[in-house]
Amino acid sequence: MPKRALSSSVASGTKRKHVTLSIKDKVNLIKKLESGTAVAKLCEEYGLGKSTIYDIKKRKKELFEFFADSDTAMAMGERKIIRHAKNDDHDRVMIEWVKQRRSEGVPLSGPLLMEQAKIFHRSMNLTTDYSYTTGWLTKFKKRHGIRQLKICEDKASADAEAAEDFVNEFVSLVETEKLSPEQIYNADETGLFWRYVPRSTLATADEKDATGVKDSKERITILGCGNAAGSHKTKLFVIGKSAKPRAFKNVKVFPVIYRSNKRAWMTQHLMNEWFENHFVPEARRHLFGNGFPAGAKILLILDNCTAHLSPEILVKVNVSVLFFPPNCTSLIQPMDMGILRALKCQHKSEFLKEMLSFLNGGETLQNFLKSYNLKTTVWSAAKAWDGIPTTTMKNAWHNLWPATIFYEDEENVDTDFKGFQISKEKAEIFELLEYVKSRGQEIAEDDAFEVLHCDDKAPTVCQLTDDEICSMVLMNSNTSVSDSEEETQAEDKMPIDSLVEVLNTAIKGLEQRDFISESDIMAIHEIKEKLRNQKPKLMKQLTLN
Repeated sequence: MPKRALSSSVASGTKRKHVTLSIKDKVNLIKKLESGTAVAKLCEEYGLGKSTIYDIKKRKKELFEFFADSDTAMAMGERKIIRHAKNDDHDRVMIEWVKQRRSEGVPLSGPLLMEQAKIFHRSMNLTTDYSYTTGWLTKFKKRHGIRQLKICEDKASADAEAAEDFVNEFVSLVETEKLSPEQIYNADETGLFWRYVPRSTLATADEKDATGVKDSKERITILGCGNAAGSHKTKLFVIGKSAKPRAFKNVKVFPVIYRSNKRAWMTQHLMNEWFENHFVPEARRHLFGNGFPAGAKILLILDNCTAHLSPEILVKVNVSVLFFPPNCTSLIQPMDMGILRALKCQHKSEFLKEMLSFLNGGETLQNFLKSYNLKTTVWSAAKAWDGIPTTTMKNAWHNLWPATIFYEDEENVDTDFKGFQISKEKAEIFELLEYVKSRGQEIAEDDAFEVLHCDDKAPTVCQLTDDEICSMVLMNSNTSVSDSEEETQAEDKMPIDSLVEVLNTAIKGLEQRDFISESDIMAIHEIKEKLRNQKPKLMKQLTLN
């Protein structure tokens, strides 16, 4: 029987020195272990035994969550033991409250935290007696690595210095890890008032006034994500208020990923779902399809809003998450450099054009708004997203990573990208105004500008009340509103024979239009063939039943 290999310390007859790792070291050890580093190598690097390594791995969830809750990674580099509060629920609610209020720019102090702790103690109906004194405050701050409560007021505006430092660190990271533009992604949310019309509405050329309608600020949140090469845009992640909008009834084919909560905002729960179930698989498929190895590295860059979980929670093998510093996104975040604006402008332009066609048919504006539903909106948004050109996606990285716009084709580089953004937006407004005039109607340039910019400041992440913080932390609530919020009635599922008849009529009409190509009509024939192929399957099911 072969002898078992002895560790170096046992073989030499010396006793291994006791080592206690910091929280940060334990988190890094688990990351290395999951990335494929051999256990023997980790034992040698950290001076630990195999059983200790596996014990640390078993505590992954606890360690990562504790690390994520800390205020600074530096504090976790010094701390070695996880000390829990006397009431974990109260402690988790308090640290979430601190994060929320900091994100809102609320100045915090020790006395304020102690008073808030008492408020939560009463609202949570805790029966244990506890004094929230300076001693509790010291332990709370130490437990979560909070070093400073105050926020410098002069950091509220865009921080050019921090942005410059981040750019240098980012470029260094890319060079060290040897990442290509294909492997680096940025994601961000934007709010969309999807049924908004100008306050003055539209009037015909011979009409001075138009019947107004109530401002419609029905909002959805859209998360867009793309890589620095401009070659891959992930499927849009759309958050609405209704869990099951009537307009979605019987819909099986969908161009976006749709989720809901009562305020149509991004939450940590939804962010984690998008990252785990959608972003990572999509990015992996794209890279593999472009010749990268199966385990190629991926870097995702996010802003530091409260709905975005920390890099220690968003963990996948060879997938890293990097966060922009506070107050820097308007300067260097690619999605803020015209990508999401382009999506919204295109959608709103199509919305107004569709409204004009409806009005020209003799219908009222009120009837149009009732007929324009959420299903139409998500298809319009998806079409606009697909239509954003590669050059726009690529050029948006010019502030963060200037080298990427010269990566493949230096001749097509737009050096004045900011000017390009402005001129493109003006062209969008001009095109819309010309279209309106061609339909015998008028719209003021200010109204067109209003529609394109009405939701620039629309919130995408909730600023929670104290009660909502409690609910989110303790119950992980994801409550949806009733389906009645969607006004549009959905039709029953159409029979296949009826669909085929509709396509036959469409083909007959399209054949008479010279701007329709042969491939366009062929695509409809292929859809018709798919429908016919389904009929035998349905007949078989009916026979068996």
